[in-house]
Amino acid sequence: MTSLARNIGISVLAAPVLACGGVLGWFQAFAVSAMGIAASIYTRPPPLDNSVTAMDSFMMNLDRVFPVNPGNRMFAVMRTDTTPDFETVKKFMSEICNDYIRFHSLAIRASSVRQSTWKKVPTIEWEKHIKLWETADATAMEKKVEDVMNEELPFERPLWKVDVVKNRATDGGTIVLTCNHAIGDGLRMVRMSGSFLRFEDGSKAELELLARMSNKKESSAKKVNYLALIPRAFKDFFAVLTADQAKTETGTCVHAPHTVFPRENRRSIAVSTMPFQPVKDIKESLGVTVGDVILTGFCGAIRRYLEHFKDPSLASPEGPLMRSFCAVSMPDMKDRLSGPDSIYNKFVMPSLTLSMKKDRKDRLEDTVATMNKVKTSLEGPLTLMLTSVMGQLGLEEFAGKTSEKVFANHSFVYSSVPAFEKPVLAFGQKCSGLQGFYANIVTQTIFMTYNGNLTFSLMTDKSIVKDPQLLVDLFVTEMNDWHASVETRKKK
Repeated sequence: MTSLARNIGISVLAAPVLACGGVLGWFQAFAVSAMGIAASIYTRPPPLDNSVTAMDSFMMNLDRVFPVNPGNRMFAVMRTDTTPDFETVKKFMSEICNDYIRFHSLAIRASSVRQSTWKKVPTIEWEKHIKLWETADATAMEKKVEDVMNEELPFERPLWKVDVVKNRATDGGTIVLTCNHAIGDGLRMVRMSGSFLRFEDGSKAELELLARMSNKKESSAKKVNYLALIPRAFKDFFAVLTADQAKTETGTCVHAPHTVFPRENRRSIAVSTMPFQPVKDIKESLGVTVGDVILTGFCGAIRRYLEHFKDPSLASPEGPLMRSFCAVSMPDMKDRLSGPDSIYNKFVMPSLTLSMKKDRKDRLEDTVATMNKVKTSLEGPLTLMLTSVMGQLGLEEFAGKTSEKVFANHSFVYSSVPAFEKPVLAFGQKCSGLQGFYANIVTQTIFMTYNGNLTFSLMTDKSIVKDPQLLVDLFVTEMNDWHASVETRKKK
């Protein structure tokens, strides 16, 4: 599809968006749509930088479009046996800055969101990007880690920093790489991490999933029957338009209905880690996917959490109603590239209704059905298209307010990110654990596999969520109980 055809198409879609959203009447909405078509043909300038996707532009301007978001920061947290010095960190980050231009550039934001671009800076002021800290013990280290994760990244310099926090009691520590999400999404950032992560033999750490995507031949892609997609497209389009009017969540001890975390509130983290083998055992025994097992276990942990706090929704005949967005990185031809344009943003966030049924078998059946629906749903791509519509018509603020209403009716953002099956060195130091976090306006959860373990990392507002550490611990309890029951059935 050409740029012109795409722009005309999204202008046509603007009419139902504006009318159903209550912004304009139908007549006025169609008038605006007509003006959008005219603008598409005659006046709309091309993007200044073709390497900047529409999603990149949105993420570069998230504080304008979505002002409640607390800085759009994502974090790679590496737990190491020893800590690197300043020059070692500089050496590795120099390689990243040379290989990926966004780490060596300022985000230049124009009045028109789509005209945003990157401008390379002549030099990096390393002392402003790399900080070394020392703490007395593990407790003080964790507090300092949270402190540095609550610092915003200024747009006056490239949108990243590295904090090295040493625990003097053990000589071990934590390395926190903070990046603005505008640089790239989670899956592409894992790909980039090969610049500072090495396997023990000295080779760059490469994610096998992305390697398979890079080697996949274009001709092997499945052909799409676009006519068959038309009924689903209309159904999913209506779901997107009415997302802010969905039935209110009833489970309240994690997230109060119709609320989001205030931007100024401190974000806190909670982490639990367990062996990955039980997940694989359950998968093989029940004939489902790893994703199905993890999400079902997550739902079980949430139900246990509700039971712990005696949530009133458990007493209703329908049971608790709880939702989560599911952040999914989408493959692209760029995944076959290397170099400056190979990290970017292309992801969708379909909405999931989390199964809170008491019986684990029922929860698993619901989860499998939900994930199968997500795999064929057009809600994510249509949401991206509508975001582009709002940008084209200068209605980013309206898009942000609508998105905030939708977020306020979700307790979580759920993400599962594969990491490395073998141990790695982080900035030259032996790495005992990898964790990912994102500062969001609702509780953000990221499940990551690394070196035979599965880590559940959670970032939330502790002043609102009662006991985040309990929730991540209950996930381990749920998975251990589930694995034990599967193993017991095998022996019978």
